[in-house]
Amino acid sequence: MQLEKIESNSLFETIVETGLNPAEFSLRPQAKWPGVVHETSGSYFFLKFDLWSRAKYQITTRVGEGRSSFKAGLSWDDVIKHAKAWCEQVKAPDLWANLDQAAHIFAGANQSDRTDNSTFTQDEQKQITAQLQKTKNQLKEKFELTDEQMTHITERLDEVAEASERIGRKDWLLLFGGTIFNLIVTDTVTPGVAGHIFTTVIHGLMHLFTGAGGPPQILS
Repeated sequence: MQLEKIESNSLFETIVETGLNPAEFSLRPQAKWPGVVHETSGSYFFLKFDLWSRAKYQITTRVGEGRSSFKAGLSWDDVIKHAKAWCEQVKAPDLWANLDQAAHIFAGANQSDRTDNSTFTQDEQKQITAQLQKTKNQLKEKFELTDEQMTHITERLDEVAEASERIGRKDWLLLFGGTIFNLIVTDTVTPGVAGHIFTTVIHGLMHLFTGAGGPPQILS
C-alpha cells in the first residue's frame, strides 16, 4: 500500500500542530503498513486503507518501547484524532526516567566530594528563573490548583530562584529538594503535583549539575 499525498500531508500537519519537529520523523510512504516513525524514540504510527471493511482505515501505533496498539474500522477523521493523541504521547517527557535521573543528581549533592558547589553565573541564574517560571505556567495548564495553592507555590519557587544568587549549586539543589518536600508535608500540593515540579525543574536544569554544555533537548 502507498499513502496518498493528502494522507501523508495530513500526518505532517498533525505533527507540526502538536509542536513536534517533523525533521525528527521519517516518512514510510510505501509498505504493507505505511506511516511515520519518530527516529529518536522509535515510536511509530502506521495505517492502511481497508477495502474489505467498507472503506475504513486500520492503524497500528507504538510510543517508545511500549506495547503496540491496533484499531480498525476508522474514518479518516478518526485517524487524525488518533494521530494527534499519538503525537501528544510522543512529545511527553518520560517522567519516570527524569525522576530516576534527578534522584541520582540529588543523591550526589549529599556527597561533597562528588558534587560541585560553585556559585551560579548570572546567565545560569537567569536560566533557573526562566525554568521555574515555565514550570509555574505548566502547573496552571496541567492541574486544577486553587489560587491559594498557586500563590504558595509561586512564593516558594520565587524564594528558590532568589537563592540561586547567593548559594552554591549543591546547596541550591538541596534547598530546592527540601522546598518541594515541604509543599507535600504542608498539604499544599499532592505528591503527584510535587513530583511534576521536581522532575520538570531538575530535567530542565540538569546541565547545570552534570557539566553538560547546555539545556537538554526534550520533546515537550
